[in-house]
Amino acid sequence: MTTVQTERTTQKQGYWRLVWRQFRRSRLALVALGILIFLAGVALFAPFLAGERPIYMVKDGKHYPLPNILKYRDLASFDFSAWERGAGDYALMPPVPYAPERSNLRHRLQGPSREHWLGTDDRGRDVLSRMVWGTRISMSIGFIAVGISVVIGVIIGALAGYYGRFVDMLAQRLIEIMMCIPVFFLIIALIAFLPPSIYNIMVVIGITGWTGVARLVRGEFLKLREADFATAARATGLRDRRVIFRHLLPNALAPVLVSATFGVAGAI
Repeated sequence: MTTVQTERTTQKQGYWRLVWRQFRRSRLALVALGILIFLAGVALFAPFLAGERPIYMVKDGKHYPLPNILKYRDLASFDFSAWERGAGDYALMPPVPYAPERSNLRHRLQGPSREHWLGTDDRGRDVLSRMVWGTRISMSIGFIAVGISVVIGVIIGALAGYYGRFVDMLAQRLIEIMMCIPVFFLIIALIAFLPPSIYNIMVVIGITGWTGVARLVRGEFLKLREADFATAARATGLRDRRVIFRHLLPNALAPVLVSATFGVAGAI
């Protein structure tokens, strides 16, 4: 294969395909990706893995598909824990048929068994069910909060690094102001004014945690905006938006991804 053919093949592959080729060469990275996909799957399908609501049920001759995620008026007052007492006609239960908050003091501090695969805690709650639903909460907090902070940080950092001067100065002052806000007390103040919700906390963490990402992106853009490929892109008449997000941003993502990885753990 000639050099020209190799260059054409590389161009056809695209940026993300080249990234995947480099990524899959590392076995450790593939193992980590597999673990991440597994945890994401547990979080996504938590209602089908653990809970006292059935996946499919028949009651009084009526069929109810997916009552674990759908709400039916006929089942508004139905006690789903009554399946143990023989209520209903048929139910396809999740593998762990216990709600994470369901307490049974008669079964407190039990070891692993057929009923409770990982045992129960001091209040008789199933440990495996709580781990499954805890995975959903933890993953949601991490990815939603970091997703918000990365989007805000990338936009502000890219504009500051690309345009410089007044835009850069304004962005730097905004970053300094945000870094002075105590996140913990802001969360407490938010809870005092709004109904307690985990999503409100995610939003607060997201809109206050973007400063580090913005500074990283700003530094990368200050370095890349004078590179030959950026100058060539501007010389061809491309708009600033296309130069920023099509040509510069993919080359500035490496430190952002590292920061986001640690940010997920920090948010949790």
